Amino acid sequence: MSAHAPTRYRQRAEFARELCQQAFSLLASQGQLTLPRRQVDAENKADSSLVTEFDRAIERLWRREIQRQFPNEFIIGEEFSNKELAHARGWVLDPIDGTKSFIAGVPAYACLIAYVEETRFVASALGFPALGRIYFSHDKGTGGRAYVATPSRAGEEKITIDARRVETITHDPTQARLIINGADLLRKTRHGRDQLEALCENFGFHRFFNDALPYGLLAEGSVDAVVDLDLKLWDYAAPASLVRAAGGVACDWQGHSLSMQTETSQ
Repeated sequence: MSAHAPTRYRQRAEFARELCQQAFSLLASQGQLTLPRRQVDAENKADSSLVTEFDRAIERLWRREIQRQFPNEFIIGEEFSNKELAHARGWVLDPIDGTKSFIAGVPAYACLIAYVEETRFVASALGFPALGRIYFSHDKGTGGRAYVATPSRAGEEKITIDARRVETITHDPTQARLIINGADLLRKTRHGRDQLEALCENFGFHRFFNDALPYGLLAEGSVDAVVDLDLKLWDYAAPASLVRAAGGVACDWQGHSLSMQTETSQ
């Protein structure tokens, strides 16, 4: 890592934060920031997930701004075709993570951006338009920095995972506060049901959820662990970057660290 890398990561994190704010403004201008003011049309994609005009509009906006500011950096986004990775630096975009929540007016949907160097997630922003909240983070070479900005706070607040809390739950997982994302998917198979039952039995406090908000709560220390599955690169890149910068661990179900090269998305 060069001496200038930490500064570059911080700059990319600030840029990602600005992109989230631009997405907030786009949604607000269309009356879609909190609850849908009108019927939101959605299409089924090839993988059976949903996409709306707002997913595409936000990604177009982000791609245009990234190409203007950093023309030599690659872009991987959920909604449009992606070119071969010809550069070591680039961006992973999910314009609306939780499209079903967005359509239903559930305020947990998010705008996710990760910055990548040499397959590593080194900066990110997770914006929650309906909550007015943006988490953002960057690597510092040794450790990282994670922040949250909300309408009720002036500026930004540094967030971190309490190392003493980690030590406590390592010795006694029943004391941990766990959020299980995608429990409906686990219930579809016998193996998944067994996994779900084991999680519920071994963690004394657990809640079911969906979408990316639990990762922000994890980075803030409000919860101790998040379990997720069936994720694509654009789903996990930004959350992984945030959690690590706050002092946590982001890995697959086999314990392998998440990166651009991760083959399994559990």
